[in-house]
Amino acid sequence: MYGSSIEDKDYPVPRGNLRSKRGMRDLTSDPNLEDVSLHHLIRREGKPKAKEIAVFQRYFEKCNTMPDMYSVNSKQLKKYRKLVYDASVEELSHYEVVLATCAVGGNNKLTSGTQGTVYQVIIDECAMCPEPASLVPVVANNAKQLVLIGDHKQLRPIIQCGAAADLGLDQSLFERLHDKFYNLHTKFLDTQYRMHPQICAFPSQEFYENQLKTGPSFRRKVWYHMNCWPKYPPEFQNPIPHVLVDIRGEEETLTVNTEEGNERSKSNSMEAEKVIEILIYLRKCRVELSSVKVLTQYNAQRHLLETKLKAAIQNNGENAFNHYDRVNMQNVSVSTVVSSQGGEWDYVILSTVRSLPGYMIEPNPTHGWCIQNLGFITDRNQVNVALTRARKGLFVIGNAQLLRCDEVWKHLLERYERMGCLIQDASTFPPPLPPRPKKGRRVQNNARDEWQNVEISRPN
Repeated sequence: MYGSSIEDKDYPVPRGNLRSKRGMRDLTSDPNLEDVSLHHLIRREGKPKAKEIAVFQRYFEKCNTMPDMYSVNSKQLKKYRKLVYDASVEELSHYEVVLATCAVGGNNKLTSGTQGTVYQVIIDECAMCPEPASLVPVVANNAKQLVLIGDHKQLRPIIQCGAAADLGLDQSLFERLHDKFYNLHTKFLDTQYRMHPQICAFPSQEFYENQLKTGPSFRRKVWYHMNCWPKYPPEFQNPIPHVLVDIRGEEETLTVNTEEGNERSKSNSMEAEKVIEILIYLRKCRVELSSVKVLTQYNAQRHLLETKLKAAIQNNGENAFNHYDRVNMQNVSVSTVVSSQGGEWDYVILSTVRSLPGYMIEPNPTHGWCIQNLGFITDRNQVNVALTRARKGLFVIGNAQLLRCDEVWKHLLERYERMGCLIQDASTFPPPLPPRPKKGRRVQNNARDEWQNVEISRPN
């Protein structure tokens, strides 16, 4: 079940676009769910109100395509909305399970259609949802049971107003109940099936008190190893599929356009160049671009990375990127950490962006100094998200000296340094690929030839 703003995109209503908020203009319904979407179901042939709705829809199409000849008034729109409302209420009365967002969960169509029969509300990714929004479907439907699913150690609710966040609006209902009733009604899913065990090790230690384990099938899995991974411990030469490349670049402050308007953001050109080098290396290792994700916590850096990557694909196709990459530019995947929540990729490259000259870095930084000079990378929840998106390999790029000022990054750097995963000389990374063996003449299998001879010479 979708909200009216999204429904109006599938079935446009004259002047309906005025209802959409700026942040929802790019949202659309999932075509794969058309068979179970309420606004499509009520228009199916044989449904009670389908013919009446179709008459309105045909007229609206004329209004949208020929506005000089056809128009719609508020009385017609009100009648159409009432018709859709009644059809939705009637359709909802036939179902026991309804999927919707928290906001739509309090819609009058839903509460009228279910007529107080909603017994249980299940909210997925509840740790990202503001507490008032989580309460909407519970209170509106007078639910008797509530199941919350999420991870409060990852992204918290995003609150634009700093004062509201300081007063506690950035705490989700999930986090509040988890902290208050942890020993009573909490179940921790302690086995992950996404990441290489070594990628999982640090998040498990730092964020989950060593309780996060890797599934047995993944521990036995044969992983594809590249020559860029350090070997640890040396006596066993086990490749560790994560590195941090120390880049002492210069950060720039830029103004970028977002859906919420202009904002001041950060970029780092030297880090962006290193990202491109790693992507070229991965392509030479025959890794598809669609299986690589480039992450950053700044929109300005995301824009810079997209620009440089597209330029590299167009200019260096003969060396690393092929014709397929140039044609399918949509495979270039660069995004912010926040938008990557819930996703996973074989390889992830994280650009931390923030950088300062050595003489400006405080030896004993305060919390306020860290927030001012490290910004988003002091957010434990966002760091946790960024470090847990990769399946097979993780590349982190940043100023190691500055990152040490933050407690989480200090622990990560200590671990990486101990395991030989801190690349202090960035010019040596990624390493050159070993030469491929030359194709020689095929060596015949003498044993097979002998067997063939025996078979041929065998008497009848």
